[in-house]
Amino acid sequence: TTGAAIHPSTAAGTVQPAGRRTVDAGALRQHIAKWNAKHPIGSRVRVSSQPGHQVTRSEAMILFGHRAALYLEGFNGYFPLDDVTAA
Repeated sequence: TTGAAIHPSTAAGTVQPAGRRTVDAGALRQHIAKWNAKHPIGSRVRVSSQPGHQVTRSEAMILFGHRAALYLEGFNGYFPLDDVTAA
């Protein structure tokens, strides 16, 4: 399982992550598409939890059915897209 259940209002394209707020899947996909259009793999970025600049090693994507995230060079885990800004 992904930890997310489809919210009863699936016509609106919403997802209800277990124990979390409802996420508009369409808006999430649009947010990711905008990011990816402006910031290709290899882009320099800043992450709120890390000092200095980092470099992306993936496009942004939806993880767990409800989270916008990407991967950075030198790190094994993902970073939430909300914590990443263009450098």
